[in-house]
Amino acid sequence: MMKRIKSKIVLMALLPIFVVTMGIVPVLSAAERYSIIDLGTLGGAYSTAVAINGSGQVMGYSDTALGEVHAFLWKLDPKQGLKKSKMIDLSTLGGTESFPSAINGSGQIVGESTIASGETRAFLWQLGSKPGEGNMIDLGTLDGFVHSYANAINENGQIVGYGATEPDEARAFLWQSGSKPEEGNMIDLGTLGGSYSYPWAINVKGQIVGESTIASGEIHAFLWQPGANPGEGNMVDLRTLGGAESFAYAINGSGQIVGGSTNASGEIHAFLWQPGANPGEGNMIDLGTLGGTESLAYGINELGQVMGYLQTQSGEFHAFVWQPGAGLGQGTMIDLGTLGGLYSEPTGMNGSGKVVGKSTIASGYWHAFVWGPDGGSLMDLGALGGSQSYANAINGSGKVVGGSETDTGETHAVLWRKRR
Repeated sequence: MMKRIKSKIVLMALLPIFVVTMGIVPVLSAAERYSIIDLGTLGGAYSTAVAINGSGQVMGYSDTALGEVHAFLWKLDPKQGLKKSKMIDLSTLGGTESFPSAINGSGQIVGESTIASGETRAFLWQLGSKPGEGNMIDLGTLDGFVHSYANAINENGQIVGYGATEPDEARAFLWQSGSKPEEGNMIDLGTLGGSYSYPWAINVKGQIVGESTIASGEIHAFLWQPGANPGEGNMVDLRTLGGAESFAYAINGSGQIVGGSTNASGEIHAFLWQPGANPGEGNMIDLGTLGGTESLAYGINELGQVMGYLQTQSGEFHAFVWQPGAGLGQGTMIDLGTLGGLYSEPTGMNGSGKVVGKSTIASGYWHAFVWGPDGGSLMDLGALGGSQSYANAINGSGKVVGGSETDTGETHAVLWRKRR
């Protein structure tokens, strides 16, 4: 399989520092109490949970007993509870690997899988009529491209991804379903004048954001605005903060966009793009830093709260939340700090502004954290018995998913949930 442009989260294997043998481990704090649940694997030694939807359906990927890597879906058994809940192997499109990228509220999962001939194809997986059953659909690829990858799916089942060739050339696409689940139409979104475009996110209105080369070769953030008829649309250059390049990573239902851009001094700063009165019009606002020279935003919720990372004045990298103020483009950047180490990185935020991610502790190991939304310090979510853990996503009810090292040195997908 060709190298992905998007990076996957990998947990480094280090020696365990304490041992826990229970499947459900309580994690305590002054404010909240969490339990960490080992979701197991598909027979191998490694698994990680990537995302969770509002219904508590968890998706991720795992090593199998045969040494392959398969996407999985995990959901709580409504009658039997945790004891009967297990991973569903989503299998592949005929190859040996599949990786999921996103899940929507209906449980539709998108990602990528190798096919029998070795190429990679974007897929859509949907639950069947019986529990545990489902169907993985090959979405094909764009004309002239060898591979395809799916990055995101909205609540209407619209999928964004990219076609690719060797080396990492990419062209953004929108896939929309037809009258039957296995039928659909893949639309080439084009570019801003160059040869490369890459989509990162799509909102419920079908607006797509990402990055594309312009005619002179620089990369600019784009907004693809859908037209009046299905499949029609226009790619808009969001420009920059005065520098050469920009990148758009997330968009909410109101059309607010966040990402990063170089400024006239060559520094990379987080930005918020506010839509204007007419489609495609807007204003890019520099969210600044807190003393350092770098910041980047890659998440925004419906309240307009932004998450990302920043460089501090001392050169450390910390997670931040930007809270919108009363005026347009006004707000406050909050340094979330760390769990005692030098670094923290946010990976997910829910609709109320609760943020999850990973941070180094005093020993240098990474631990999963949760923060907010009412301020305060990071809360350590603990691990399964090994040295490290990380959180990847949080849903509206506060359930958190990620991965943790076990007491035997393996890494397993985990679910953290509040204790009653």
